[in-house]
Amino acid sequence: MAERCRWGRAFLATMVSIMSVLRSCLGICLIAPVTANCVPLLADAQASAATAGNGALRRAAELEDRGQFAEAEQIYLAQEEHFPKNAEILFHLGTLRMRQNDWPKAIEYLEKCRALQPRNADVLFYLAQAHYLNGELVEARETILSAARLAPKEAAVLQKAGEYLCEGNDCGPGLDDLLKDRKIEPALENIEMDLGMAYYKL
Repeated sequence: MAERCRWGRAFLATMVSIMSVLRSCLGICLIAPVTANCVPLLADAQASAATAGNGALRRAAELEDRGQFAEAEQIYLAQEEHFPKNAEILFHLGTLRMRQNDWPKAIEYLEKCRALQPRNADVLFYLAQAHYLNGELVEARETILSAARLAPKEAAVLQKAGEYLCEGNDCGPGLDDLLKDRKIEPALENIEMDLGMAYYKL
């Protein structure tokens, strides 16, 4: 019986480890469809008249949707030269780099975007994921918690906050965030898996 219990605990620990890896991989995979059509909700409505209705940005977004990342990036970079303080352009450059798994460059662009929009929860949400995927858990946690303070009822933000807290062995607050998250959006993808991992690690 004791041997069977030891085997059971080892099996559960292995499964939690595997699920953690899968969740990380899934996070990478989910970035692509989310960012493809993402228009940042710029809190201060900073988009200038110069870029409002900009046909080049629409063209770049279409290229992104078709997976033509290099061509889209060239358009965004050209626009950045004209409008270096435009947070929307920097946001697109950052999320485009995430779609190409270039986490350091994504962080660079999203940090510039955050400097212009420090209270933009959308920017912080993606920046936290870029830090996480770049292996920077401390920065990811700090950033996603800032986003959660700005958007306390945003299910996706709370879910990431709970995941990152639990991964850093701070599962008490992480579990609280995940439970709030499930209450806000019961059908949220992977929420039951996240809760199971959180309870296991408590």
